[in-house]
Amino acid sequence: MVEQSPLVERSVKHPKVSVVIVNWNGREVLRECLAAVCAQCYPNFHVIVVDNGSTDGSVACVREQFPEVEVLELGDNRGFAGGNNAGIQKALADAEVEYVALLNNDATAADCWLKELVNQAEKNARAGMVASKLLYADGRNTINSVGTTILKDGFATHLGGKEVDRGQYDNVEQVFAPCAAAALYRRAMLEEVGLFDEDFFAYCEDVDLAWRARLMGWDCVLSPKALVYHVRSVTSRGYSEFKLFQIERNRLWVLVKNYPLRNLMLSPLYTLYRLLLMYRASAHRGTEVSEYSENIPLHRIAFVLLKAWMSATMDIFGLLKKRRRIQSSKRVSPHQIAQWFDQYSAPMREVVRR
Repeated sequence: MVEQSPLVERSVKHPKVSVVIVNWNGREVLRECLAAVCAQCYPNFHVIVVDNGSTDGSVACVREQFPEVEVLELGDNRGFAGGNNAGIQKALADAEVEYVALLNNDATAADCWLKELVNQAEKNARAGMVASKLLYADGRNTINSVGTTILKDGFATHLGGKEVDRGQYDNVEQVFAPCAAAALYRRAMLEEVGLFDEDFFAYCEDVDLAWRARLMGWDCVLSPKALVYHVRSVTSRGYSEFKLFQIERNRLWVLVKNYPLRNLMLSPLYTLYRLLLMYRASAHRGTEVSEYSENIPLHRIAFVLLKAWMSATMDIFGLLKKRRRIQSSKRVSPHQIAQWFDQYSAPMREVVRR
């Protein structure tokens, strides 16, 4: 019997992971992010920084301070979706890579973040996605996300968002989707389902990918020990008109592409109800809705929403073509999909008060 070499044994126990970090003019936060990633306790990984045409010296900084990191320069800003897709394609060109981890440039991973993600993935062969526990970087005890909560009109929000972390999610096994600010994706799932829809540019692309994966029978599990400390919206500058437009337009695309026909038909009623609740919640300081209303005048919010709705339907035939392709390849029953809304949803009143 031929003995296995230590190198082969190590690769079997520790499947290779590519960590993809998209950057756009984030030199200051990127250094802390890379220092934490390069110090991971996991033994078999490499890091790819995808630069979306930065002008702040980010690329030179990475090459000077982190020579072990591979840099992929795109030359222009392709957004979160396009930047990550370029990095994922680069990662999957290596036949040894079994998982791709995504990490925001404004996120700092705990020492064994990668190890914990892989451990959870290896326990479940149908886990195409693994969610991290993201905590806000300032307090480090308040949850940013432990996954995704879905609503019936295509809207999605962070599971656990703004809750104090008391370990209440540490025994949760499955979530609907990971927040792609810090997530692990299985190679086999990506090759079967595809990558992010680059039309989204930024926001909701991770929810769309999760819907497509779940419709094809893949699961998403939570790795509560995979800790990441996140400073949100460094690149997109918080509660802006850009962010509002992207989220609302992309919500409609998620809905049309992936949701059951019944939800699609009823979505105007669900949306109207949600908007009314949001209008009422805007009067209460500290909610995400009030953050928008304090930064953007009400008439501008209405204009941005109308603009998003018009933009979402500009290529309706192309959108319906995507829907037909997704719906024709799904492997789950209507009953299973209905169960998702029971298992992974939340009352709208609760969601808009965050």
